[in-house]
Amino acid sequence: MRRLTKALGYSWKQAKKLLGKASPLRRAEFVQQLGELLQKGQQDDGPLVVFCDEAHVHLDTDLGWGWAPRGQSLYVNSNSPPLARKLTCFGFYALGQTEPVRLWTTHWANAEMTHQMLGALRGSYPGRRLLLVWTTCATTTLTRFATAHNNWESSWCICLPTART
Repeated sequence: MRRLTKALGYSWKQAKKLLGKASPLRRAEFVQQLGELLQKGQQDDGPLVVFCDEAHVHLDTDLGWGWAPRGQSLYVNSNSPPLARKLTCFGFYALGQTEPVRLWTTHWANAEMTHQMLGALRGSYPGRRLLLVWTTCATTTLTRFATAHNNWESSWCICLPTART
């Protein structure tokens, strides 16, 4: 069977996930905007630039190996298990700080957990404007948080376009 499959022009390879809806144009616009904001963050009175992201650790599709036409990648569909079977880790990198990395973990990433995490972040840098650069941030959650916390009003968030936009 192997010889026949190879004779038909297939080769044995590891599968890759396919991000089908990425937008290179939106990403390029974001990179240009980010460059301008980073320059502002380097000024003495500029905001502290904090890169934010969440990682959801859970079971997913095993990429495995399979047959694909020679010269073409092998893709498998990704699936996600129930939310109860994951751990969420919020990570922050504060550009130019002596202790730049901050991590928070939770079993459930919802508005309440996001508020707690943002409150802890705000408490870490109480006298400084913050610029959060975040992937997939929920602007409604951030707006509610900013409204509830007066010391957040001089800060703002920009969202990195996701792989799907």
